[in-house]
Amino acid sequence: MLQLTNNKQRMAALVALLLALWGCGGGGSGSGSLQKSQGRSISLAWHAPQTMADGTALNSLGGYRVHYSQETASSFTHMLDVESSTTATISDLSPGTWCFAVTAYNKSGVESDYSTPVCTEV
Repeated sequence: MLQLTNNKQRMAALVALLLALWGCGGGGSGSGSLQKSQGRSISLAWHAPQTMADGTALNSLGGYRVHYSQETASSFTHMLDVESSTTATISDLSPGTWCFAVTAYNKSGVESDYSTPVCTEV
């Protein structure tokens, strides 16, 4: 069990580093984007990591999940599993503030903690 916890912590740190990328109030820099498109959609994109937060090779990444909700980042009400894709488009969003966070999971199904949530007006 300790190994799973360590992997989970590494995965969370990795996602936190990766997904400080959205820039809309996240305060970080990174290599990704958040783009609004017509029809109240949000497009997200990021670069896949090559290493874990501790510098070891990343060879067990299973995929990513985008979690989102309207008005609050304290409890996400929707989830989109994008598998190994490094892009996601979320459509049919109602007007208002939407918050997003990403988790990564390994091939054993162990999921990281949420990245730092990012909120934007749609």
